[in-house]
Amino acid sequence: MRALMPWAESDTLELGAGEGRLLHYLHRRYPQMRLCGLDLVPRPQALPDPIGWEQGNFLFSENVPNAEVVVASLILHHLSDRELAELGRRLSSARVLVICEPWRHVLPLAQASLVVPLAGAVTRHDMPVSIRAGFRAGELAGLLALDPAGWRVSEKCLWRGSVRMLACRR
Repeated sequence: MRALMPWAESDTLELGAGEGRLLHYLHRRYPQMRLCGLDLVPRPQALPDPIGWEQGNFLFSENVPNAEVVVASLILHHLSDRELAELGRRLSSARVLVICEPWRHVLPLAQASLVVPLAGAVTRHDMPVSIRAGFRAGELAGLLALDPAGWRVSEKCLWRGSVRMLACRR
């Protein structure tokens, strides 16, 4: 069964890995780290062989990702509150969660309005939509239903428009 789940013994799993850029970077920087991406799209052709890949939906796959570290970047704001709670439950075996998402705040929206005239059509649409769908300070851990007794959560909202959350098992 493990042969069907290359991420089952991965040290680090990236949810919504897309083109695999973060995984590729981590592999170059830390070649000993076991990495795997999980996304709806097929494995990117340029991804180095040692990096695992699983094609599927991390919310509906029968197999729950089993990794010590789970990374999610600019993907969770697409999920409903119910889906975020389900994801938090599915990630119960992880020891560390590293998440970077849009910050739902007036500052990033104002900054986006300055960039919009210089951006392409897709970015002009997606940037403000993603910011509005993002997260306010302090709400992500609650939406993922991370029990404060079991998780130590650190969160920062950065002026560039992101919420960065690091959650570690107690």
